Amino acid sequence: MDPDAIITALVVACSCLAVSTIGFAVSWVRSRERAIRAGVHHLSAETESLLDRLSQGQDQAALELERLAEGQRFLTKILAQRPEIQSGAAPRKQEG
Repeated sequence: MDPDAIITALVVACSCLAVSTIGFAVSWVRSRERAIRAGVHHLSAETESLLDRLSQGQDQAALELERLAEGQRFLTKILAQRPEIQSGAAPRKQEG
């Protein structure tokens, strides 16, 4: 294929991409402006209640995850302090 034809095809493709991207951006901005003017951002009481419950559930899940992580850190610390068990050696019996 001729190098000039390849360059022409690339220029045309880039131009089409740029025009379509700008067109989508303009239409998105216009739709946002229309939505703002229409007052779409007002949430109903039911939606606000649902968002509050979701937020509380997310907070509870984060606390539970932190609790599990703390338990894992504790377990790792305990296992690191007992090298004879990790190496596979039998635990020592205390005479008494």
